[in-house]
Amino acid sequence: MAVSKELRGRKVDISEPPPAVQRQASRRPATRSATETFLIGYPSSSISGSQLPTNRQAFQYFLHLQSLPENTGNPKHQDLANETVEAIIPFWQMARIKTMTKYNAAQHFMTLHKKHRDLARNKGRTGDPGGKRNAFVLELDSLIDIGASDAIQEIERNRLLSREKKDKDIRFYQDQKTERKAHMSGHDKIFESRSQQQAERAARLQQREEQDMNLSQNFYNFSAATQRRTAVDVSTWADPTDSEGNAEDMDYQQPRPGCSHHQDTVTLTFPRRVMECVDICITADRLGLSDNQVTALVSATLKAGGADLDKFVISTSTTRRNRMLTRYHISQEYMAAFSENPPKYAALHWDGKMLRDVLGSDPGTTSETLAVLVSGPPAYPEGKLLGVPVIDSSTGTAQAEASMDLLEAWGLNGVITALVFDTTASNSGVAYIGELPSFWSNSLTGRCSTWPADTTF
Repeated sequence: MAVSKELRGRKVDISEPPPAVQRQASRRPATRSATETFLIGYPSSSISGSQLPTNRQAFQYFLHLQSLPENTGNPKHQDLANETVEAIIPFWQMARIKTMTKYNAAQHFMTLHKKHRDLARNKGRTGDPGGKRNAFVLELDSLIDIGASDAIQEIERNRLLSREKKDKDIRFYQDQKTERKAHMSGHDKIFESRSQQQAERAARLQQREEQDMNLSQNFYNFSAATQRRTAVDVSTWADPTDSEGNAEDMDYQQPRPGCSHHQDTVTLTFPRRVMECVDICITADRLGLSDNQVTALVSATLKAGGADLDKFVISTSTTRRNRMLTRYHISQEYMAAFSENPPKYAALHWDGKMLRDVLGSDPGTTSETLAVLVSGPPAYPEGKLLGVPVIDSSTGTAQAEASMDLLEAWGLNGVITALVFDTTASNSGVAYIGELPSFWSNSLTGRCSTWPADTTF
């Protein structure tokens, strides 16, 4: 039964709360959809990623700052824009790209904020007259470009960066304004082509590891099969009598494999220092095998023949030393053969290039190398490669010293009558010619002529 009372002549029912209390009780907690902003999305407490931030990321961080308790009420949008720009600038500093002033960057953001505010006034419309919404969405997902007007020129003027790094920084900036496929890893720029090259390199390494495992497994299976076959041969043919001394019936003897006039085994003689064999080292270099692969291959071959590996001097370090010694002896033989019939007059060619070091102490790294060769009739009209030494730098002095060291080693000091090179400053500059060693200048004795590398005769 409802309870009632008299209140100033009116009857009030207190069995149910007042309507205002009912409305307050029916309110539900705010959901995530209530924080979603038209066309932008949800606020974000940080700006992250390996690319330069987009307009959407800037807007989402701006909305987060706007929702903080200290900024509730009527905060100044200009102050929030300044804080947003301060969070964006470190990404540009990491990319080594000059930005406009903080004030101008904040004004750039406020221009975009005004566009959004104008579109939000008509967010109830179902249509999109003029395609303004779609255009704004595309602009949101593009770069918030706060780069200075002379950003590219500033990169070009940076004396601390190499030519390669300058090109990467410029390409990265242009990519972020268009396709946005490149990424940053610290100061390093990773483009789509480089990512694809890294994936291909990893696939090749994995394939090579699988081939090595298959090779080892095949040799293991071959060795096991050889040992089983040898055991069968010995048990079958060593003694035609059984354990009791009775002769077995030879009519039911297992036939020996192969022709009767061919032997199943061949006796080979290997030196104790098997890795000193020149043929093994030459074949390994020709096939591009590593020291580990050569050692495993020779060891498996010896083991398959029933040899005791403890009686041989074989290891990875031994293989490496003997391969280096073999290369040295072969090069000395070539140099001796060349010195017997050198060209009377020869032209010296050289050019530098960054190459991957495959024989040094740190394989895989790139080094500045210099290819040096000579050409001259009648024996070497097409040229003879003298060497490809690694040099400390690409300066004219380093190239001259490396070239002269090779000329001395091959005994060609007095036969060079011409220089052939590409027309770079380090090769053809006056300072470079002045840096030539005196014995080179004396060997030319005024007979030298110079031609660019693209000259045809």
